[in-house]
Amino acid sequence: MNTDIIISETDFGKIAVSSPFNPDFVKGAKRLGGKWSGDTKAWLFDARDRGRVEDLLATCYGYSVAPSGELATVRIVLDEDNAGSNEVFFVGRCICWRRGRDLPVKLAEGVVVIDGEFPASAGSMRYPAVIRGSRTVTIEVRDVPVEALAAEKELRFERIDADTQAQREALSAERERLIARLAEIDEALND
Repeated sequence: MNTDIIISETDFGKIAVSSPFNPDFVKGAKRLGGKWSGDTKAWLFDARDRGRVEDLLATCYGYSVAPSGELATVRIVLDEDNAGSNEVFFVGRCICWRRGRDLPVKLAEGVVVIDGEFPASAGSMRYPAVIRGSRTVTIEVRDVPVEALAAEKELRFERIDADTQAQREALSAERERLIARLAEIDEALND
């Protein structure tokens, strides 16, 4: 997810920043004197503000100048409290959205539904929503840079890494073997 943010040097003492849409980043970019360039689809900033721009990217997206490369998988339970609008953001990126009340929910790349189901319709014609009522949907967001997790302030999440899942599966299999072995021992002792 850090690869979808690109900072490049331009002529005339400017830097260009290409990033996914995030309303908080737009507000911060304007405060820093950034200008949107429709031609390049990037924000342009004075190169002398690079440190401030990187700080804004860290705040909004969990961006890291030198990421570790370590990725995490997280689970998020969506309900009306955190998915009552038409978009849900996680670490600064839109992870799921509904463009119209009766349109299906779309998931960003690397996002899958683990449990539950999005309602066929939610919200109003003017204000569609991802979720309505007491319905909950559990989603998994994959390949999140671990540095970005510290920037998440809105959604509660649980880190579920592949290594952790593999360890759980291995431990579960070992437990089954041990239970079977204990049954054999009990049987041998009772003979």
